[in-house]
Amino acid sequence: MTTPNEFLQHLRDALRHLYDYHHLEHHPLALQYWPEHKPQEPGRGYRLSRMLLESIEQLHPPILPTDLQSSRARAYELLVRRYVDEKPVPDLLRDLSCSRRQFFRDQRKALEMLANLLREKLPQQAPAEPKDQLAVEAHRILDQDEKVDLHQIVASVKQLVAHLAKEHGVEINLDPGPPLLAVRASRTLLRQVFLTVLSR
Repeated sequence: MTTPNEFLQHLRDALRHLYDYHHLEHHPLALQYWPEHKPQEPGRGYRLSRMLLESIEQLHPPILPTDLQSSRARAYELLVRRYVDEKPVPDLLRDLSCSRRQFFRDQRKALEMLANLLREKLPQQAPAEPKDQLAVEAHRILDQDEKVDLHQIVASVKQLVAHLAKEHGVEINLDPGPPLLAVRASRTLLRQVFLTVLSR
């Protein structure tokens, strides 16, 4: 479980690479929000970048406040200029008319405000019963549908049980026969089936 301080550090790093989808693809934050990724879905890097931009926009005051120095308005302005517009710090010090120390103090407050908003969006993981965990694992394996070569799987399993076969004085010969069409299945599940059969 990520501590608030670790989450803040991850957030700061993600914002520094806001438009670098490759960097964000396997970022700790991206893995927290989307631990399971399916090929048909947009990449984690793109999704994290979009979520950060949308969350910053959520801090935009609905009505322009009379006090332009209000914490929410200032946090929004600072985050947009610093990370969305990618302005360098010296320019921001001039534009916001503040000292370096005041700027970094305000930046931390803005990041904490954004972090609180993002933590509310973390996926809720209810504690699973042991039976539920088994079912989840079974579904995960069954969902690993891919194009597999049966000959290749059997050959690799034969190597795994070679030592066991030798101990029992058993010789395993494979007759591949004619080439088989590739099938779509769970490679993990098929390997387990063949491993069980040959081991017995």
